[in-house]
Amino acid sequence: MALWNLQVSWRLNVDTRMTKIDMPPTEVGRRIWMVRRNKGYTEEYMAQRLGISQRQYCRYEAGDTPLIPERLSEICEVLDVKEQDLLNFDEKMLFSNCTGAIGVYSHNTYNATDGKVYEQYEARIKHLEEDVAFLRETNKALLARLGEK
Repeated sequence: MALWNLQVSWRLNVDTRMTKIDMPPTEVGRRIWMVRRNKGYTEEYMAQRLGISQRQYCRYEAGDTPLIPERLSEICEVLDVKEQDLLNFDEKMLFSNCTGAIGVYSHNTYNATDGKVYEQYEARIKHLEEDVAFLRETNKALLARLGEK
């Protein structure tokens, strides 16, 4: 009886964090890419949230740089998915294909739109509007210089 109690308590205290990723880096990166794209996040957004360069983030998605479990945890936190869900991710989870009298058609059964996506787009729009205003002023100044000559 005491041995059984010891085994149960040991199981309850086991650390459930991953210690090794048993999947090729290119496959892990592809799954991250699919989830990120379906969430509507850009590489820039992910890199910023992770505190790394966009180039480094691209290396993770391309599988050029293998992920350590800690970095995978951080990526999953940003994507708001569990590590095991990401590693078990399959395109079939996103789309359900149906065959009807007319033929084959697909419909999206996954809705990843949330407030974060809208905030990201609004920030990008604001940045682009500032760029346009700057370019208009620069253009106006250059035209004025040409008119002086």
